[in-house]
Amino acid sequence: MSKPSIPIKITCPECQGCINLEVEEHSNLCMYRCQVGHTYSLQEIIKGKEVQVENHFWTIIGLLEHLETLYEQLLQERLEAQTLSASDRQNIHDRLACVARHKQIVLTLTEENTPPPLNDGDE
Repeated sequence: MSKPSIPIKITCPECQGCINLEVEEHSNLCMYRCQVGHTYSLQEIIKGKEVQVENHFWTIIGLLEHLETLYEQLLQERLEAQTLSASDRQNIHDRLACVARHKQIVLTLTEENTPPPLNDGDE
């Protein structure tokens, strides 16, 4: 038998639905269950959140690469059309430099992001 479930401020790693904490009365074992039924142990939900962090880092890196490509294309088109003012050129170069810095920061974060083993038999 479980104690009443408690809504918590964590979303489901699979569906982003609201998560409730359920504690088994006799064992005090915590289970995390979302509104559609995905269920996790504490270690499983941590692993799910770690995967989300990794995926989001790579998503941001991809978006920054898209911006680099698009700004380079904009710069090239305007140069060829001779419609690029000196201030616009500088603004685009500044933005490209900023995007490159941000991408490097997120790449560094991604490389440094190493979750600890949770000693549950999985490696």
